[in-house]
Amino acid sequence: MGTGGSRSTTMSGGAIVMVSDKIITKGKKLAAHILEASEADLEFKEGRFNHRRHRPRPRHHEVAKAAFRLEKLPRGMEPGLYETATYRAHSGNFPNGAHVCEVEIDPDTGATQLVGYAVVDDVGTVINPMLVKGQIMGGIAQGIGQVADGGQGLRPADRPGHCRLVHGLRHACARRISAPSPSRTIRCRRRPIRSESRARAKPARSAVSAGVNAIVDALSVYGIRHVDTPCTPYRVWQAIQAAKRGK
Repeated sequence: MGTGGSRSTTMSGGAIVMVSDKIITKGKKLAAHILEASEADLEFKEGRFNHRRHRPRPRHHEVAKAAFRLEKLPRGMEPGLYETATYRAHSGNFPNGAHVCEVEIDPDTGATQLVGYAVVDDVGTVINPMLVKGQIMGGIAQGIGQVADGGQGLRPADRPGHCRLVHGLRHACARRISAPSPSRTIRCRRRPIRSESRARAKPARSAVSAGVNAIVDALSVYGIRHVDTPCTPYRVWQAIQAAKRGK
């Protein structure tokens, strides 16, 4: 689930892309001047300003060094490769994904065990695979914790119609829904689809809906169609007993 706090990659990444384009444009002009070639015949690829006829082709660090030598600069060009850019998002950047959760419930105690979880997330352009997987796995742990324990999220407040936010050290990860081995139980896959955003990165999705729906589906044999979160063992046991009594 993306929030305002998870937009740093999109916002800063968008600005980095914009300023990089400006630097490449300036570097291409300088490389064309050094090679005495047409700027239109140059392209920047894999750290080089390539020209179809000129060899060797200058690398980016060679162009950067030349940018500080006044005698190497074209007329009217300022020294250095300094640029600034401001990125502003003009369109939404929404993630997509599919989460499948499998649970087992002990009807005598209401205890719930996570036995399988599969997720395929569209996270946009993958910048750091390890961090992406960590965000997905962390989101699943937080989501399942919210479903099972209610240690994070909104709670009723003392005043009618008000809620209080549980946060900080009182957050709970998956405790009441346990998993025998997270590395074996949770399977993650990424399917990047480019976004209209220049940064093309998207936040990971939440596991809350998948977890609640799995519990309700497991209890559907009793005719149960809804369980209020958090789905603690006691609350699940109460729902089973009420269903058996026909309430």
